[in-house]
Amino acid sequence: MEYMMPQAQKKILLIGGTGFVGHHLGAHLAKLGYKIELLTRSIKSNGELAYPCSQIAWDASKDIPDSVDPNVDVIVNLAGESVATGKWTIKRKEAIQMSRITATQKAVTFANRNKTPLLIQASATGFYGDTDGKKCDESSKLGRGFLAET
Repeated sequence: MEYMMPQAQKKILLIGGTGFVGHHLGAHLAKLGYKIELLTRSIKSNGELAYPCSQIAWDASKDIPDSVDPNVDVIVNLAGESVATGKWTIKRKEAIQMSRITATQKAVTFANRNKTPLLIQASATGFYGDTDGKKCDESSKLGRGFLAET
């Protein structure tokens, strides 16, 4: 499949662009010609990211910094504590859920304040549960368990 470059370079604020989905999405968007501004817990050195971007360190418990371009065309929020590392204790499950809630609240506040036309939110890959390879969409039923409920 061949992709067309955007007519005018679109700016994307990618929140959580270093995780399981984010690093692939960032590379794909950069390949399509999008300018990416990355909010991340820790700045990565050259070569650690699969795509070019400007990076801004961000603690998700705080508001999105004023240094972020308020005129982004799209916000993609993938931020959240990794579900793939560590035992899922009660405390860890709470941290996983709160990291997503807080980051989403901050992204929505930023989007509303700056009238960002599009906010895309994604959290974990377990929403539909174990589907045994079956394709899912918005009409599919919610899975069971912690990841689906988160």
